[in-house]
Amino acid sequence: MAAVLREVACRTDMEVQGAETLQEEVHAEFSGLPLDEALRNLLPGVDYAVLGDLSSAQPVRRARLVIFGGHKKTDQAQVRNTAPVLIRPPEAGAALPSPVVHVDEDELIKRIMSPDPAAQETALNTLAGIDAGRAVEALEAAIKNGEPAARLEALQLLDRFPQANTDIVFSALRTALGDSDMNMKLYAIQASVRRGGSEAMNLLDQAFSSPDANVRLMVVERVAETKEGEPLLRHALSDPDEAVAVSASALLNQASSSIDQSSITTDRQSH
Repeated sequence: MAAVLREVACRTDMEVQGAETLQEEVHAEFSGLPLDEALRNLLPGVDYAVLGDLSSAQPVRRARLVIFGGHKKTDQAQVRNTAPVLIRPPEAGAALPSPVVHVDEDELIKRIMSPDPAAQETALNTLAGIDAGRAVEALEAAIKNGEPAARLEALQLLDRFPQANTDIVFSALRTALGDSDMNMKLYAIQASVRRGGSEAMNLLDQAFSSPDANVRLMVVERVAETKEGEPLLRHALSDPDEAVAVSASALLNQASSSIDQSSITTDRQSH
């Protein structure tokens, strides 16, 4: 299916996004059918939309086919057994079809709440091309109100989203630390360690104040990867949970040994 769509795109100068999610086997012959009708016949059961204007040759208005999700299982056998789709090129001088289906922003925002990572990311990329600000807002809403899988994927997307400023990302990470899902807490801790800086350390201090010893242990294990984390590790030595205190002690000793070994190596090289 993906190869067929690429061929259609090549022949019609239409961009295609998300076709790699379609793995069904089909074959098609090109023969004189309006493109919008051909797509409907070629993609039954597929969640897709066409953005832009099929009749325009201007790059800024060029049509783009966006695949949000593949066929459902009940549709796959039907697609494999369907006769070849005939897609006939327009006669010479004939005008291309008028603009077809357009996706509104509200529909894209709903898709960003989807627990399907592929559909979520595709919708985000499409909305970002229209309004990056609304795309960021949609991710924030998904982090707060989505299903567990949707919340985690939205947090990861926001963390990587170039249009999201630092304050927005740290606000989302702070929200994730208060989430009931342990995966959200772990990602927030990892992202804070990776980002570093005073704001990140404030978040890690907040996470370490959790009454859950498992969360405190995650903080200790991750913060040991940074030099900024030494004060927090020393504070963890007096943690009431033995596992947390022992882990902090071991990690501090390990860091100290690494520094001593590095000093010895440097002295030998200087002599």
